[in-house]
Amino acid sequence: MTPVTRPQVVKRPVEAASEFIPLEPDLADAVEELFRTAVAGTASVQQDWYGCDGSNYYFTGPDANGLPQTGQIWSPRDDSRMGRLVALCKELHALPAGDAGAQRRLTERARLLIEELRP
Repeated sequence: MTPVTRPQVVKRPVEAASEFIPLEPDLADAVEELFRTAVAGTASVQQDWYGCDGSNYYFTGPDANGLPQTGQIWSPRDDSRMGRLVALCKELHALPAGDAGAQRRLTERARLLIEELRP
């Protein structure tokens, strides 16, 4: 029997980076309510079915008892409510520090989206 040779695994250090910018209280409250509303309106998905030709987005927010609840959406259309939620989250991620005007605009958009997502 011929011995099986395996490639040698080279372990390299992994660097992790995180960034943080403070959100104004109104924006932080709006995002929390938006995620809570979005999660409450998502349907459960089969755990064994995942799309492989798009993107999965996960949203976690507190339930009425403050416990984390997670919802998932798979590749939403840009013009859909969930597509607008994804776009708002991408803007939050790219939000420049100290831009109070951008935070106010995102707060207003989040509040409008909350109303759209309510049943």
